[in-house]
Amino acid sequence: MDTDYRIGIEMEMLLTPFKEDYDESGGLFDNTPRLCNAVYNAGEDEDKVSTSAPYAEWSVTNDVTIRPYSDGQRPLESVSPVFNYSEQSSWHRDVAQVFATIERKYSIECNQSCGLHVHISPPANNPVWSIKTLKSICRCIFHFEGAIEALVPEHRRGNMWAMNNRCGNSMLRGKSIRACCALVDKCNSAAEIADLMNDDGRRFFSWNFTNLYKGRKATIEFRQAPGATEPKGCTPWVEFVASFVHASKMTSSHHGLIQYARTVQGLHQFITRTDLPGSRRGLLEMLFQGKRGYIVPRALRDLTIEEELLQQTKEREKNEKNLVMEKLEYLISAFNLVES
Repeated sequence: MDTDYRIGIEMEMLLTPFKEDYDESGGLFDNTPRLCNAVYNAGEDEDKVSTSAPYAEWSVTNDVTIRPYSDGQRPLESVSPVFNYSEQSSWHRDVAQVFATIERKYSIECNQSCGLHVHISPPANNPVWSIKTLKSICRCIFHFEGAIEALVPEHRRGNMWAMNNRCGNSMLRGKSIRACCALVDKCNSAAEIADLMNDDGRRFFSWNFTNLYKGRKATIEFRQAPGATEPKGCTPWVEFVASFVHASKMTSSHHGLIQYARTVQGLHQFITRTDLPGSRRGLLEMLFQGKRGYIVPRALRDLTIEEELLQQTKEREKNEKNLVMEKLEYLISAFNLVES
């Protein structure tokens, strides 16, 4: 089905073990590999070796941008399998199992350095975003940028890892939303969309299109959500991204968009007007509860030398480690083998 999107989740968190483990020499034992097995086999025996396909596993990795409060905390990024977003999907249960598995031995915390990233791709039987759909998504991002700012907490606004796609972008800064939409309409390829929306290939924006450069393994990534310490802090954002992208896909013209106010209320009306199979409306409503109006996006402040170096380090790290994309590549390859 055209609504069977594929999703991937990256969860950044800080862990404090309830009990320190020591090796035979008396030194502190780094039990990250043990945790990796536990998450890898979420809900199963943590010492069991998984035999699942590479795209069907959970992964645990480090991230240089996660800053612990203290020496006792361990930064962690947990990367989901590639899930199908459908009525039959187990992704809600799997997310809950991962949190439950981690909580057996760790307390989970998040600070302002932690974020939650959601990737979304087209269905496996049609794994390339059409240029028409990409343009619709971009127009909707610009139209509702202030409403999305109102949904996220203060520390995720003007954030160096999730900049606003318009005012944080040297190619679009100072331009009106109408002018930005006109530039989107002039794009002739997915690569041109990525160039425009991500300032000629920089991925640290609220909506990251740079994976479109990879063709069949294309995902659109939402990076502005805050870190989560429990399932209900994570799953509503996945529901939001899927619902927003689907509603955008169904809105093929600027005329069909301007009927919606650029406020939280207008955004809610926009993404709930269509029925997306597999969606859980109750989770989505959690994001909108108590939120109203809109917040004008702000440009990123000047970065310190240390922050610029950290961005460069992170960029190099991503070139070596893009787990969601690797899993998606495996999935597409497996699908093609089945089809042939």
